[in-house]
This record gives sequence, structure tokens and C-alpha cells, in this order.
Amino acid sequence: MKNISVCAAVIARGDTVLVTTRPPGQDMSGRWEFPGGKIEPGESPSECLKREIKEELDLDILVFDTMFITEYEYPGKKVHIRFMRCNSGQEAPDPTPMEGQQWAWVKRNSLPEIDLLPADRPFAVFLANI
Repeated sequence: MKNISVCAAVIARGDTVLVTTRPPGQDMSGRWEFPGGKIEPGESPSECLKREIKEELDLDILVFDTMFITEYEYPGKKVHIRFMRCNSGQEAPDPTPMEGQQWAWVKRNSLPEIDLLPADRPFAVFLANI
């Protein structure tokens, strides 16, 4: 079984959190997720998130601490996810999707109600209840 290490950005504005859809043509296209991606060899989790968020959403972010770690087994692969608290700045522009994905600011307590990827659901429940 393939093991994949991923970092996901938790970018909040007030009581809302940024989520995006999986881009067209990717596995589970159209389902919601916390933005981020695979950690490349030699890359720290923070470096991964800064790179991925810039590539996917054209946002510069600051990465702070890890909020939650989980793993999820999909057919043929196990994904290890580190959810990290990030900030895009007070006057940051809205995201500019670079891969055809949608984005939304969703109230924390509403996260479990949207069509999230199965791997992201445990964190959404955690975040909705803190």
C-alpha cells in the first residue's frame, strides 16, 4: 500500500474557514477539502503549504502550528494528513483558483454538513466543536 504525507491549510476569517473543491480531472473531483497537498522530498510541512497554496490559490500565507493529525485509508493508499493553522493576512485578497477549483468561506460549525473528502471529515467535526 502506498503511503502519502499531506499538509492541509486551515485558513480562518472570523468564524469561517477556507475550503476548496478538488480540481476537475482529479480523484473525487468536485468534493470539498481543506487546501494543501503532498509533501515533496526534503520539504518541511510549512514549506509544502506555502508552495501548494501559492500554486493552487495564488495566496501567500504564514504557517503556524499543527492543529490535528489523522490518517485515512483509500483503496490502494493511506494518506497521512497534518492540518496546520495558517494566516493569509488581514487585507489578503480572496483566493484565485489556478486549477479550476471552487472555493468558499464556510462557518466552522457548518463544515460537517458539506460534501468533504472522507479523510477531511474527522478534522471538520473536531473544528466545528472547538
